[in-house]
Amino acid sequence: MTAVVPLPFTALRGVEHIASLSFESRWERTAFASFLTASAARNRAVFSASGELEGYLLTLFAGGNLDIVSIAVLPERRRQGVAEALLEDLRCSPDVLSSTLEVRADNEPSRRFYEKLGYALVGTRRRYYDGKNDAAVMRWDRR
Repeated sequence: MTAVVPLPFTALRGVEHIASLSFESRWERTAFASFLTASAARNRAVFSASGELEGYLLTLFAGGNLDIVSIAVLPERRRQGVAEALLEDLRCSPDVLSSTLEVRADNEPSRRFYEKLGYALVGTRRRYYDGKNDAAVMRWDRR
């Protein structure tokens, strides 16, 4: 079983490291720091037994909607339930009525993963990533 815990600010370097292994474009440290300290944030993490950050989830919560800002897992821990555990931990909260996210439109494996969890395509943001790549906007609603 994967233990999900609140993501502490002290894990900032680990978040940056995992993001650098996961995404083509990187955020500035100040962007990560702002999400780690935002009052509306409900961020989560999975750590190894030795204390290494294995995966993180950055979110903002408002009006019953959980906006997934960023989720990433160490390459060697992918496809082992870490990302699903991170998402399910927050979606199980009774005050979370819906969840939205953007994912690269051409990222079929990630889109299938979100669809498996009940997210549905609700729109497209043109040239969302680096002014070049479209984003698929996906939404999950509590039933």
